[in-house]
Amino acid sequence: MTKLPIASRRLLVATACILAACGAPSPPNIIVIVGDTLRADRLGSHGNPRGLTPFLDSIAERGIVFRSAYAQSSWTNPSVASLFTSRYPSQHGVITFESVLADDEITLAEVLREAGYTTGFFSPNGLIREDWGYGQGFSEFSEFAIPGIPDQPDHLRIPYRADYTNRHILSWLDSLAAKGGRRPPVFLYVQYMEPHSPYAPPEAALRKMLGGRKPPDLAEVNLFAFMGNVAPMEDRVLRDLQDVYDAEVLSLDTELRRLFKALESRGLLQNAIVVVTSDHGEEFKEHGLIGHEKTLYGEVIRVPLLISLPGSSGRTDVTEVVSLIDLAPSLLDLIGHPAPASFEGRSLLPHLTGAAPPGGHVAYSELLVPESSAAKRLSPHARSVILGNHKLIAGEHGEMEFYDLKADPGELDPNALDEAERTVLRQTLAEIQQRVARGDAKREIKPIDDATREQIRALGYER
Repeated sequence: MTKLPIASRRLLVATACILAACGAPSPPNIIVIVGDTLRADRLGSHGNPRGLTPFLDSIAERGIVFRSAYAQSSWTNPSVASLFTSRYPSQHGVITFESVLADDEITLAEVLREAGYTTGFFSPNGLIREDWGYGQGFSEFSEFAIPGIPDQPDHLRIPYRADYTNRHILSWLDSLAAKGGRRPPVFLYVQYMEPHSPYAPPEAALRKMLGGRKPPDLAEVNLFAFMGNVAPMEDRVLRDLQDVYDAEVLSLDTELRRLFKALESRGLLQNAIVVVTSDHGEEFKEHGLIGHEKTLYGEVIRVPLLISLPGSSGRTDVTEVVSLIDLAPSLLDLIGHPAPASFEGRSLLPHLTGAAPPGGHVAYSELLVPESSAAKRLSPHARSVILGNHKLIAGEHGEMEFYDLKADPGELDPNALDEAERTVLRQTLAEIQQRVARGDAKREIKPIDDATREQIRALGYER
């Protein structure tokens, strides 16, 4: 972690006291923005040179940048369930598309609602649904199924764009204001789909990425985004695929700037905690594959994590390993509310005040998919553990890969680390597995109907 000046530490401690209701007139609003499939390395705050995220970078410049944040799985459903519950997939039981987040799971939204927050969820991801348990604790749950046209190919069914989602968000907020009286604090969770295939970036964003080159055939690019693991892909198509992805990131950043301007005009940002993150990343053949839900390499489990606090100025970079399951207890800590005993994550506040114990956190992720799935056919990955700069990826049948993330951030040498270092990782993994097994969730399953199967196919998953 970049060592904080004493003045900055005092500001963070004072901010935490204010947020924890040390005489504050009202609790802060909490705004969580999730860019579905947004890789950490696409943000300028994380070193990207292409200028894709000028607005998000402005948030980073007045907030905390967690440079080594990891999701608990490499695809949406288990990762979002972990973010909501601060528990691992093997505990909350969301490991397939048929999985339902059980009613007895305690979510961040439920805790905040009980604490007096008005809670709203908005997303055009057709697979994060209220009837699959994700609506627990939300007073407003707006899910927008991916639209389709009869006889339209799956790879051309584009999810609703950010501007559509933003109109619904602002309409909801305005309806709250119209009720009169003092508005309760708001917890707003928004998950955008721009960085997820299939892609349809605005022409201006795509032109900026292409730098004068001929625009690609988006139908071809989207087809390869879906079929890139079973069909040969030319270098030209891979370059086009990444340019189109980057154009979507730029487009999302532009729409977020517009949203936050509207939030500011409505007074939502005067006293607000703002979080920006992702549920997982995306592979572009770094390890021979396209997409996600197939491996546990860094390109799919390392995610951006930015947190901006009321009154904060200047940037703080935290380099220690943290996880998305740490977000829920951190937000509750910031408002002075105890975390449920079921939460596995730990508050990140000590990292901000310089009071964190040495050693940092351990990041543990799971990819517990059926043997028959496309992911399991393409990769044996099941679990990963990151401890400092060392990483272990384990398969279901004893396969193990060992990486030195400092010397080899791209995870190209699976035979790194000496035996003593490997032993520490094996022991850490065994201890985590033993602990989470004690709280292993009962699996709740909901059969997939035809409409859901269409949503799954529209996002490029083989089912």
